[in-house]
Amino acid sequence: MIDGFPTATANGVNVTWAPLVVEPVPGGPERFVAAIAAVSETGETACRRLVDRRRLRTVFGWASPSLGAVADMAVASLGRYLEVNGPTQAGQGVPDLCSWTSPLQGVYLAESRAAYVARFSDVFSRAEQFCLANAPALDSGNESEAQPPMSVRGVVKVVKERSPQLANSLDAEVVLHTTEHAIRFTFYGARLAANVVVLNASRMATSLREARAHLWSLSLVADATGLLFKPSHLELLTGVTEDSAQTRSALDELAFEGRRRSVNVSRVASSEDAAMRIIAQAA
Repeated sequence: MIDGFPTATANGVNVTWAPLVVEPVPGGPERFVAAIAAVSETGETACRRLVDRRRLRTVFGWASPSLGAVADMAVASLGRYLEVNGPTQAGQGVPDLCSWTSPLQGVYLAESRAAYVARFSDVFSRAEQFCLANAPALDSGNESEAQPPMSVRGVVKVVKERSPQLANSLDAEVVLHTTEHAIRFTFYGARLAANVVVLNASRMATSLREARAHLWSLSLVADATGLLFKPSHLELLTGVTEDSAQTRSALDELAFEGRRRSVNVSRVASSEDAAMRIIAQAA
């Protein structure tokens, strides 16, 4: 029996949703999803925020008040647009979120997507999961940036050199039956599943979102089916490009989220440091 598809209910609803993206510097590499806008075929509309002032302060420090004001203005404008135009668009059969005109430069709705959900409100958790799992798709990035002193490839290389019995470490991509997304993590032996991420101080919003995507993937290992074994340790190894109050605050926030999801978040200084922690945990 095939059970990989979500269950469709007779009273479900089709919803069109799109992420509201804010670029702190218009046209720059940094961006974050401030809210999710959604309109259903039955005319229900909503714009739900994903970031609050505390999270903006963690990521952007002194610039957070102005960015908070930008997010507030954008969400208010989009909310008014949905209230006036959403039901009309739904009545026409094809809700068009992207016809909203942003009042600010560097603020826009990304590509809209369709979802079939049991209740209209369910679309927001699904949309947030999608944004977490597909963070790179929302970023332009800067490929010319210098590479950090720690990388996934570097960590795996050191692990194999120091501990040959872990030479068969496996990068896994598992499609969950409980969501429409795949999760990614690396097996190290039979006991440990770990992900490696670097918080880049010059692109903190992007880095923090990617870290949360890795954290989310690890926390869902328990939901993965068909695995030959289930790791007993889940670890997010986190390096930083700069030791500052901003990065320490971001690490504290990740550690707090990790405790809620049964994932240990550790700060590491280099690829070698991360590799030695992996070897110790996998033993």
